[in-house]
Amino acid sequence: MEITLSDISTHRELLDSIKQLYFEAFPIEERRPWESIMRLISTNNRYNLTLIFADNEFAGFITSWIFTDFIYIEHFAIVSDKRGYGIGAQAISTFTHSQPQLPIILEAEPIDTSAIARRRIEFYQRQGFQLCSDFDYTQPPYSPTLPAVKLSLMIYSSSNDYPPLQSIATEIHHSVYGITHANTLNLLPIDCGGDL
Repeated sequence: MEITLSDISTHRELLDSIKQLYFEAFPIEERRPWESIMRLISTNNRYNLTLIFADNEFAGFITSWIFTDFIYIEHFAIVSDKRGYGIGAQAISTFTHSQPQLPIILEAEPIDTSAIARRRIEFYQRQGFQLCSDFDYTQPPYSPTLPAVKLSLMIYSSSNDYPPLQSIATEIHHSVYGITHANTLNLLPIDCGGDL
């Protein structure tokens, strides 16, 4: 199966399919308002909506932010009837190998949350991501009516030369979620061991 990635700019006719998958794949507290995604696509050159194709059929998407020192994957989803065929693994591999030599960060539900959370983390670990389970991280709410969500950070890096996780978390909170002071969420840097 051939997996290819493409920018949304050349496939805007798929926006309805992307929206449907987005709402199916993520609970409300982990979803940016759809109008905000549409605005970011048009106005923010750091934000990317990358489409995943399997044998030229729409199979999923990755939303990401490119910062000076790292890349942040905000959302990643595969169409339900295309799961279990290795499309997600190939897509993440293609994505990580096509990026500049920057570390790639993503958020995941804590490993002890559920069997599904454990499988997701193990999936990312097979793709070369490391779990920083000792770093206390909270995803800020996407809107005032939604709760903050306790998550874990994972990192993919070809070297150990990347910013401290607290700096990464602060940049994500500021640029992605609009939080100006990380302290408002009681974020505490904790030694993750090793170079993390």
